[in-house]
Amino acid sequence: MAKQVKTNIKISNPLGYVLIFAGVISLYFHRNTADPFNAPKLWLLIVSTAWLSGYLLNFRKKNEAPATNNQKNLRNLLIVFQLAALWALICSDVKITAFFGENMRKIGFVTYLCFSVFMYFAAKYSIIEQYKKFYIYSSVTGLLFLFYGILQASGNDFVKWVNPYNSIIGTLGNPNFAAAFLAIFAVLFFSISFIKEFNLIARYLCGLTAGVFIYCIQLSDARQGILAAAVGLGFFICTLVYFRNRIIGLLLIVFSFILSTLVVLGMLQKGPLQDLIYKDSVSIRGYYWRAGINMFKDNFFTGVGLDRYGAYFKEYQDLNYGLKIGFDITSTNAHNIPIQIFATGGIFLGLTYSILMIYIFYTGLKSIRKFEGDHRVFFLALFSAWLTYQAQSIVSIENIGLGIWGWILGGMIIGLSGRSSDLNFEINTRANKSVSIQPILSFSVLIPVIVIVSKLVSVDNTMYQAQINYNPDNPETLVYAEKVLDTQFMDNEYKYSAANMMLRANGVDQGIVALQDLVKNDPRNTYYMLALAQALEYQTRNNESIIVREKITLVDPHNVKNYLQLGRLYKISGDFYRADQMRQKLISFAPNTEQAKAAQVELAIPQ
Repeated sequence: MAKQVKTNIKISNPLGYVLIFAGVISLYFHRNTADPFNAPKLWLLIVSTAWLSGYLLNFRKKNEAPATNNQKNLRNLLIVFQLAALWALICSDVKITAFFGENMRKIGFVTYLCFSVFMYFAAKYSIIEQYKKFYIYSSVTGLLFLFYGILQASGNDFVKWVNPYNSIIGTLGNPNFAAAFLAIFAVLFFSISFIKEFNLIARYLCGLTAGVFIYCIQLSDARQGILAAAVGLGFFICTLVYFRNRIIGLLLIVFSFILSTLVVLGMLQKGPLQDLIYKDSVSIRGYYWRAGINMFKDNFFTGVGLDRYGAYFKEYQDLNYGLKIGFDITSTNAHNIPIQIFATGGIFLGLTYSILMIYIFYTGLKSIRKFEGDHRVFFLALFSAWLTYQAQSIVSIENIGLGIWGWILGGMIIGLSGRSSDLNFEINTRANKSVSIQPILSFSVLIPVIVIVSKLVSVDNTMYQAQINYNPDNPETLVYAEKVLDTQFMDNEYKYSAANMMLRANGVDQGIVALQDLVKNDPRNTYYMLALAQALEYQTRNNESIIVREKITLVDPHNVKNYLQLGRLYKISGDFYRADQMRQKLISFAPNTEQAKAAQVELAIPQ
């Protein structure tokens, strides 16, 4: 380890803000909104980023440590990443989705912009000597999340969720996300057991708590959480043992490599562990991945549009997916974060993201040996927890409450790695008497941001009011639906729900107009087009419906129900030739479906 040089530089270290903000974002939900999980987290993410930006915009930095080369490299990579994201945003066909993200996901341009700010902030203000501060702040978040998961598992959740999943959804809305979150904190709590500066009782309790985290993951029935935890804990243990006894460490690494290989083979339905590891969802994810890869190949430079995977999935899905899983079942995400970014953002965004993650991995792996004692254990814990996040990202969707920790951990790895071997700054624990312009800068950014966020809050509140007051027999339903359509920044999916409310409440004409506007705004969305076609057919406007359904065949070429109904409309209009074409089309790729059998009877050319 290089000799440390102590300086008299006084460090202003507001890293606690990042950890508090991240904890609140992860734990917060608002049940009285249309989207109780992701939308509230996005609001808090944007507001907290606005506050943090005041520190980054403050050029009076006499009381801050100078940036290291690693921090400068990270900053440059993040700038390039955001420029690539801006390019993808400009090229996206539906700007509001690209900017704020898909409905019930909220992983758009603004989310990754905020993630980037959090990552750089964590890199800028991380100090190895303050590892206790990190453990204290993060432990509060982890324990609260664990406690809520236990409440859910025991049937004592104070919120009665309409939940189609396992009961353990945490504050993230899905057991897979909850399990991955628990896995990250299991690694962090387990690492405390090896921090000698903590008293023995605290270390034992943290080790036991890590076991409770793992048990809660098991209760969630999300295997990806177990596998992610295995990656993080396995790396932590193998590396720690290696630095204490190289021979045993190497043997343990070889054993872990063999076991990992068997696990991967098991996921692919091969090897002795396939019965234990394999789930049908693994093969389904293969369909999602291949569709995303094909999207990227056909849209190499721009991608299909930020968070627009769902709009293109039907066009790129494998035929076997429809035959095996169902032609009506779709996906709005590749269930693999790197593939999702390549597919929706193109080569520039995907490549920059990959380089960023590789840089963090390489820097972190190289820097472990720079530390000693408790500092090494802490850095290894951060790196192992980050690997846990990366492991789950291979089979999962990005989530705000989960992803924020992955980006913070990555930033801390870069921040700590650059300072570990050359400088040991003196931490100033006394109040800084000089006047700081940071609050002024933060408030100047925060005020306009709060105005925008208030608009976003209004979006979900307006939709929620329409949902709870929905009654097809009450004329007020149309009034609430109109408010949804007229609200600024309204999500297209909410407008679609409002249009359906109108149709069911005898506002067919208004519903058709709303659907036509939606199709004009998003001409690839098959749900909008199918609803419009059905509404037009309800009014026997068959020629207009034919035009809509013909467009559906271009973006959803395997929709057997659409081909059958289109054939029926052709037959009604007297076009027996094209009706028979629909029959032949169905027989060509889905001969054993109910639709093909019905077409054989209904659509054959009369003799």
